[in-house]
Amino acid sequence: MSNLDKVLGNRRIKDYITRAVRLNRISHSYMIEGEKGSGKKMLAECFSRILQCEGEGELDCGVCTSCRQVDHGNHPDVIHVVHEKPNTITVNDVREQIVNTADILPYKAPYKIYIIDEAEKMNDEAQNALLKTIEEPPSYVIIFLLVTSRGAMLETIQSRCVLLPAAPVAREDILTCLKDISGQGKRDLTDDQLSFAAGYAMGNVGKALEAISSEDFETHKEEALQILRNVQEGTSDQLAAFAKTIVQDKMDAGLMLDLFLVWYRDLLVLKAGDLDDRIIFREEEITLEGQARCLSFRALDTLLREIARTRDRLRANVNAEAAILLLLIRMHQEYTI
Repeated sequence: MSNLDKVLGNRRIKDYITRAVRLNRISHSYMIEGEKGSGKKMLAECFSRILQCEGEGELDCGVCTSCRQVDHGNHPDVIHVVHEKPNTITVNDVREQIVNTADILPYKAPYKIYIIDEAEKMNDEAQNALLKTIEEPPSYVIIFLLVTSRGAMLETIQSRCVLLPAAPVAREDILTCLKDISGQGKRDLTDDQLSFAAGYAMGNVGKALEAISSEDFETHKEEALQILRNVQEGTSDQLAAFAKTIVQDKMDAGLMLDLFLVWYRDLLVLKAGDLDDRIIFREEEITLEGQARCLSFRALDTLLREIARTRDRLRANVNAEAAILLLLIRMHQEYTI
């Protein structure tokens, strides 16, 4: 079985890969775009396994030495670019791992493949260093740029890449996957917990898998609910205490924002009068209905945008407690306008 068959959703990308291989129309540079956990790396590795497979047939055989090496991350001609600085891929990283090695022929495979995860972390100097290799690559070189947003990449690089945007996976498909995994695992999760994880993920398989594998997820979920239930009536001191708790307890701020996002998405669904089976926080429906009556569509749009801005601020390494407090104050204000 090809590894492509194991990738949930993303039918358009999988069809593109199959067609490109069948017609032998392989590009030298691809940009796979999608949020963290959307399967970008898995798609790049599946494509790489097909291209390097030593077996017979159109796609990867899964049993040859090359396929097994790709699976174990030690194929000599499938290079994962690494970087020491957590938030930056420097020009030296690009030169040492790509530019200075691209002219060396593959050791054993038909292609020399570079996979650059979090490629948006390349600074302008690093991107410009990579540009020449993308513009004039050796015939055997293929570069995969995995990005959360193409806007972080130089236009000159974007224009020379085949863009493959990862799409959200259907909630039902994620739920089926989670039930299969849960049945094989050590954690005894209820159907309600699995259903919540599938909905919370909003099409992101990685988030769903993190939710069912983390022993702290239910605790953080309850802490988020404690805030969401009380933010409407909260005093300034209470809001400040909430923000301090999130930071001092070293809670995952990204997870907290994801839960906030799901909550206000549920409010939007209720406000629009959609069917109850689309609600993710089903056990909180009474509270949701009460808050939905207090918030306009404009207010909900404002809050969803504010959550996104807060996420951007945290990525920019601003003071986390201040950023979260600012969000909580804005949430409180929208209920009182």
